[in-house]
Amino acid sequence: MKALLDNFQYIESEIHPPLKHKDGLVNKTKNLSYDLKIDHLLIKGEVNLFPLFFNEKQLCLPSQRELNIDFKNIDLTRPLFNTIEINNLHTNEQFSLEQALLTYLIRTEHQSLKEYLKTDDVKCLINDLFLENDNIHNKVIKYKIGRNSPKEDNNNIKEFIKNKNILRLDGNQMLNSSSLKEILKEIDLSYVDYIEEPFQSIDEWNSFINDSDDFKDLSFAIDENFKSYKYKLDQIHNLKAIIIKPTRDLSISGLFKLHQDISKQNHSYQIILSSSFDNEMTLNTLVFIAQLFNNRHGLGTFKYMKEDFKKMKPIDDPIAFLISEWCTDDKGRNIMAPLD
Repeated sequence: MKALLDNFQYIESEIHPPLKHKDGLVNKTKNLSYDLKIDHLLIKGEVNLFPLFFNEKQLCLPSQRELNIDFKNIDLTRPLFNTIEINNLHTNEQFSLEQALLTYLIRTEHQSLKEYLKTDDVKCLINDLFLENDNIHNKVIKYKIGRNSPKEDNNNIKEFIKNKNILRLDGNQMLNSSSLKEILKEIDLSYVDYIEEPFQSIDEWNSFINDSDDFKDLSFAIDENFKSYKYKLDQIHNLKAIIIKPTRDLSISGLFKLHQDISKQNHSYQIILSSSFDNEMTLNTLVFIAQLFNNRHGLGTFKYMKEDFKKMKPIDDPIAFLISEWCTDDKGRNIMAPLD
């Protein structure tokens, strides 16, 4: 079967407020949109080009105008679902094509999806940090540590715990052992779901929890070091969660493969989906995939782009429809609805 690619356009989106990065600010992101015609269906595609992760000069897709697609031996755990042979794609481009293929498979009710679509009542739950509410109670909150002083982080954590919140602490590799001990001083660690890469070295993490009875039960989440450790996960002590930015790290097929491997090996790792300043269509896809895993996930970058989402027209796409039907936030609201 022949598929045609056409109508490539670069679209910029504002980031509100601008994102602090090193000594500067990032106030815009970009995506590449295109049309993909498969059989009788015209499907919208988009490639994430967030400037801190991706280089648009390395793109391969715009040079493609025709693809050969074979749906005879679909395997959702193999690149491009084992339907297209194309070389030199970067992960964000692979994600984009797999997103379009997933749309096609849903639209045509293809048999290969049935094992992933067994439930009618699953709701995905999102971290509540993006709600920007200072008086959150009884929620799972992702809180970044290391950007303030250890004393300020310690006070904030105590306030969250006072409100019965469960915390996912994100260190972004910005801490050392002494600063983390100060942040966690007199903290009830039963309220800490996990700590996401507080140190640059996994070895430092292993030493941190092995050298002190106070921290021996702390759980760990891997993020920045995922590509370095994806075949050595057993070396990380107390590993509980794997944070994945699909457009940067694994694409859709890679996520399905990771989920399959974890299930086969009887590990209890959670897969937490994160976003890379994605636009509306990709964000919907991430929520759709997250509900397949029946797990909480973190889409905190939504808050930076929600003003643009309010201006967008609804996407004529089954994934967007499925999300509006199946997935809500903790307050029972559609994730793409304007926030109060």
